[in-house]
Amino acid sequence: MNGMASQPSHLAPIPIDQAGRIVLPKAIREHLGVRAGTQFEVTEEANRIILTPIIEEATITSKKGVLVVTPESSPSDNEALNIVKKQRQARNSKFL
Repeated sequence: MNGMASQPSHLAPIPIDQAGRIVLPKAIREHLGVRAGTQFEVTEEANRIILTPIIEEATITSKKGVLVVTPESSPSDNEALNIVKKQRQARNSKFL
């Protein structure tokens, strides 16, 4: 996901509480850009539970000369940096 080759793995058991909740390891949350409020698609396959984060791609638009991030949820630092890089490349390609 996110085009990254290496993925952190977690082999230690993760308990489920009485309400059916689990806590994802921090390294995995950070690697996938998962934050509080992130929604997941949940599927069952070959006796496994697969959680796939549903992450909307944030965009930056210019409104009256001010850059505005959409959707309303804030991108992670890495997402914001990638968005700015894409905007710069698009702007620079117009001049080159």
